[in-house]
Amino acid sequence: MSGNDGLNRIAFFLKRHEEKIVLLWLHEPSLVEIFKTHHISRQKFKPKFGLGIIGYFIDVLQGTQKVGECPMMNRFIDYMLHKQITVSEVFLICVALHRTLQRYLYSSGIVNVDHPEGIALSGVFDQNLSGVLSYFIRKSGGVPSQGEQLSDTLKSLQILANQQESLIVTLKDGALFLANTAFLRFAGVAGVGELSERHRTLWEIVASVTQEPELFNAKDYEGWITQVTDRDHASIYAFLIAPDSGESLRYRVRVNTMPCAVDDGSRYHVITLTREALTFDALDYQDYDLLTRVYTRERFDRFLSEYTHKHPGTFCVLAARIQDLEQICGLYGAEMGDVVLQEFAAQTQHDFGDSGHVARFADNTFTIIFPGTTPAQAHSYAEKALEIASKIVYDETIGRYPVLKIAIGNSHPGDTEATLVARLETLLEELEAEKMQVMDDATLFKNEQKRQEAEAAFFERALEWKALGSRVPVIVYYKEVPVESDSQVLSVSKDAIVLSVRRVAAYAAGVYRTAFIRLSNDEQNIAATVRETDPHRQTIELTRITPVATSPMDRQSVNVMLKTPLPAKLFYVNAILRGELHSMSINTTHLELQNIDGLAPGSRVTLETELPMEQGAQRFRTESDILKIRHRGHHRYELVLRFAKQDEELIRAFVSHRQLEIVKELQTLSHG
Repeated sequence: MSGNDGLNRIAFFLKRHEEKIVLLWLHEPSLVEIFKTHHISRQKFKPKFGLGIIGYFIDVLQGTQKVGECPMMNRFIDYMLHKQITVSEVFLICVALHRTLQRYLYSSGIVNVDHPEGIALSGVFDQNLSGVLSYFIRKSGGVPSQGEQLSDTLKSLQILANQQESLIVTLKDGALFLANTAFLRFAGVAGVGELSERHRTLWEIVASVTQEPELFNAKDYEGWITQVTDRDHASIYAFLIAPDSGESLRYRVRVNTMPCAVDDGSRYHVITLTREALTFDALDYQDYDLLTRVYTRERFDRFLSEYTHKHPGTFCVLAARIQDLEQICGLYGAEMGDVVLQEFAAQTQHDFGDSGHVARFADNTFTIIFPGTTPAQAHSYAEKALEIASKIVYDETIGRYPVLKIAIGNSHPGDTEATLVARLETLLEELEAEKMQVMDDATLFKNEQKRQEAEAAFFERALEWKALGSRVPVIVYYKEVPVESDSQVLSVSKDAIVLSVRRVAAYAAGVYRTAFIRLSNDEQNIAATVRETDPHRQTIELTRITPVATSPMDRQSVNVMLKTPLPAKLFYVNAILRGELHSMSINTTHLELQNIDGLAPGSRVTLETELPMEQGAQRFRTESDILKIRHRGHHRYELVLRFAKQDEELIRAFVSHRQLEIVKELQTLSHG
């Protein structure tokens, strides 16, 4: 494929995704900070300048516009001159666009850093950047001094370079002049000064340079620098000697002249060395999430298994859930949801990547394993994660940022992967209904200890009831309708109790459902998990005894599950939301929605549906108050509504008829 064909292919791809690319660009941290400093609205920038700048770049790739003369970027510079924008800030805005384009094209598999069109794309960007900076300098009232211009450019280059995983070094007449953090870490030095003391030139840590099939001497600077800057030659590699191990490592090389020319008689080159293992195509697709570039759930599971078995009790896991991701996608589009995920993942990886393993656990949930971390340290990490989320402002007009909930799981000896993950998921479920944002599993352990103590005390009482032949009221629910039995205790073991029940109750009490035992008025009722039922012997076996503050037994009226979900409308302010009714009593109903924008517990809404009656469907419309909102998974929210005004005769007739249907169904099952 020729270079032009490759660039045309890239241009065609960008044209179909320009809206999303502009959104991604507008959420680059450096651009966000600059716009915030100068009070620029990103919402207004997108239609006024952003789309035009992307469109120009696409035209350049297709050969219909001249490289380095972007009229829309020039208009933006004209607009920004009165805000006293600096050359360094203009540089960073352009670099943010370049980084966005690269990341999007590489993650989509359209471009690879080793392909000729990837090199050509960087060449187009460099020429554009040079043109933009030259225009800014001309329009800002004259060329600054060489020292000022070089200082601004180097400052911008250093900020950009330090964000990269690749090794980046700037040369002045072939000598070391600037190096990024990754390069300094590789060389094992603290700064450029120490680097220059140990290695007078870059070539002292380069074993050899090759442009396949030709091999250059590492000291032959002039020979290979000429070759590597020739855009027609893409396969240039350097073999660097790792100072710690002495191993020769192969790096892909790209050389650029300084983006902003400085006329001081010296030659400046920016050299980027990318380890082959770090290029996108070399990544293991099973280990890395394509959207967020952090580890996948599968890789997290392997990390967790390793630490659980080899280092039990010495690590913590954070599970961070973006609770309102579905609302963000519903209001601002799936592209904005992707932006929020990518920003959170990128900043989390940046802040925690050196001390933990960051993974995308589920659609809206990230996990981080922190080896050798105390619970107190884990809480400080959680606060840092909340701070990261608070800076992802996706709607500046009202200051909206993602709602983050964080569960902290502390590893304990005897833990398995399953027990630790189960605690995290339990905590996240509990946090959904809480105002607090962070919760650790110490709460669960404390609650479990209390539960076990209460269970032991209950079993002691059950033994007394068995000895005395006492009866206790046991209630199970079938399609929300209560079925009560006056039960006797037949046996008590160390973790279960067997009770006699009515035949219909034995049929109604499915395995793993919940049964309730009513105690005296001044005591909490008991909830228990049904472990086994025997309709023929008319018994149920209950385990995991838990005192409960509230239960279905507290309802003042019967709630019934509807035969089929009823389509319903919810009117709120000027919005109409559509959903389905799943259960109902004479004063409450459960409504399932896919979008809850603007709704909150306590909101007053109007519910409208049609109730199927024997004489035909009847319209039912009532004002209602939202009691609870529960997130039930992918695009599913459950609302519990209390009717403020209703046709009591109509709703009572409907609920009573449905209750009778359920009772008849249960009787048929128990006698069939």
